[in-house]
Amino acid sequence: MFLAEKFLTTNASGLFRLYLIGDLHADRKAFQEERFKKWRRAIIKDEHAVALFMGDAFEGRTPGQKHFNLGTLRREYVLNMERYVDFCIQKGVSLLKQITDAGRPLFLVRGNHDSYQEWSGFSGALARNAGATYLDGAGMIRLRTGREKQKHTTTIYATHGWGGGRTPGPKLNNLMSLRGVCDADIYCAAHVHDQMARIVPMPTLPSKGELKLVKRSVAFLRAAAFLEQGQANEGGYDQDHAYPASDNGLVVLEVNPSYGTMRRIEAPF
Repeated sequence: MFLAEKFLTTNASGLFRLYLIGDLHADRKAFQEERFKKWRRAIIKDEHAVALFMGDAFEGRTPGQKHFNLGTLRREYVLNMERYVDFCIQKGVSLLKQITDAGRPLFLVRGNHDSYQEWSGFSGALARNAGATYLDGAGMIRLRTGREKQKHTTTIYATHGWGGGRTPGPKLNNLMSLRGVCDADIYCAAHVHDQMARIVPMPTLPSKGELKLVKRSVAFLRAAAFLEQGQANEGGYDQDHAYPASDNGLVVLEVNPSYGTMRRIEAPF
């Protein structure tokens, strides 16, 4: 498990907003590039934004690999197939680096499709060149927000994810099971291309003072993919295997550590 720490100057209460960037698969014709750019623009404009790229920047499959499908890829990637890894790094940097250029913290998790480009060091190179903090396949972030003399700490666990099933129940159970991996305030995953956002007020006892129940908010987030669902006259692994339509909403988690509160904000696009 990779570890990272970041301090973000905010207001005195330490308020920040967490933006998950789900699976891009940016070399596919189905990639919602304009929608992603709107999401990126929202991150850049928000001075209290923290961004977390959840992996699967590209399909990652090349000729000869299982499930490679030339017909699903954008023309510019087909024409650059002989230098696919290098070309994808360049394109991935062009998509993500604007976030860090604007001074917004960006963390990057490796997805299963990124791992198809084995031995290439693709995800690490993408993170380094985009100015992101690399978390490999899974990591914990200690995020400190507020003023220099009054900092608040929020812990975040992030993994691309695995499995999850086809129906909402197993996907949700898979997400909630991350609580068994480590103790964190926020748990993040992606992988199943289905948005989920839960904030659970967990009862606990204060470490000192009056004996009473207090609530500690714990958030569970799963990022949607930036892929058009059910394209006409187009194939692909997801359509060939009859994957169902899913919730592709884009949700911001607003966290106010001083008050111990969290709330969901859905993007209007």
